[in-house]
Amino acid sequence: MAYDDLRSLLRALEREGDLKRIKAEVDPYLEVGEIVDRVNKAGGPALLFENVKGSSMPLAMNVFGTDRRLLKALGLTSYGEISEKIGGLLKPELPQGFVGVREAFGKLGSMVHVPPKKVKSGDAPVQEVVLTGDDVDLEKLPALFTWPKDGGSFFNLGLTHTKHPETGVRNLGLYRLQRHDKRTIGMHWQIHKDSRNHYAVAAERGERLPVAIAFGCPPAVTYASTAPLPGDIDEYLFAGFVQGKRIEMVDCKTVPLQVPAQAEVVVEGWLEPGETLPRAPSATTPASTPRRSPSPP
Repeated sequence: MAYDDLRSLLRALEREGDLKRIKAEVDPYLEVGEIVDRVNKAGGPALLFENVKGSSMPLAMNVFGTDRRLLKALGLTSYGEISEKIGGLLKPELPQGFVGVREAFGKLGSMVHVPPKKVKSGDAPVQEVVLTGDDVDLEKLPALFTWPKDGGSFFNLGLTHTKHPETGVRNLGLYRLQRHDKRTIGMHWQIHKDSRNHYAVAAERGERLPVAIAFGCPPAVTYASTAPLPGDIDEYLFAGFVQGKRIEMVDCKTVPLQVPAQAEVVVEGWLEPGETLPRAPSATTPASTPRRSPSPP
């Protein structure tokens, strides 16, 4: 099975010599990006930066940077293994004969144990520390300025949670997250993305959209956020299928959404209708992105 949380995966990688701890201070402005780019291209290990300038929080990078680490994180021996499992679930044919019926029931049975389950706040490691109001300071989180001509600092691998204002159907996506100041994140997403559609519907109704961004999620959840799933398949159902057990979820503290109980950090906030900020300066593509005011646990 896949690892239940990021920490257990990092411990396993370290035991196998596939994770390197960086104890020296590193600068999130260009330096971290250069180190990770060089190590990744060389097929090197996962990196755990323990002393990121301006942050009290360690930063794990390149965790899924090789086929071996990604497969290990998901509890697989090959990519074909998961594609066969997925193909078996999505095939539309009707069962034929006794064997076919038995196989169909087997497929249904394999999904019974994988829907996400809700846990209480006291049982959710991600809510052991909660900061609200004036205690919120996004500048204490390690956001990376990666390229010399980039337009700002961006958060790494944050999984964005939204839900449709009318249907309540949730979406989990991986989008660029630009930190503008200690209270504001810019959401970068294309018009065809589900969360962008959620925002458009809310804005048309004159409503703000609740958003929660989770960092350091269980590997199966991170994988599900990038998988090209059909629109009617819940990412957390799929993540449970990949992990081989139900994903534990917890209610957010300030917005009506749920996030993984085993995540490392969650930032909660609201997208205000029609409120935008300039996107990262660019010589060729001027644009703007929705502005979100957070209150993170």
